[in-house]
Amino acid sequence: MWLLIVIIPLLVWLDLRLFKIYFNFFFEDADDFSESVKYSFIPDLFSLFRGEYIKDRLAEFKLGMFIFLCIITIILEVSMVKGLLSLF
Repeated sequence: MWLLIVIIPLLVWLDLRLFKIYFNFFFEDADDFSESVKYSFIPDLFSLFRGEYIKDRLAEFKLGMFIFLCIITIILEVSMVKGLLSLF
């Protein structure tokens, strides 16, 4: 139990730092992130007719990779914590 009290807050703190690194890697600033979110809700067909199809696909890819890396990080940490708890 004491192990969880120490590890969980530490992992949350490390996650926030790591997610910020991921964010800075994929997005130039908050406007770039909001543009990626906007393009993820716009159907590709509309972007094609507007002439923004490539920009749309790139924005969706960046957002998808950011979310994917965040989820994979959490999954790896949960499996590591489960492994540590099984030792005790």
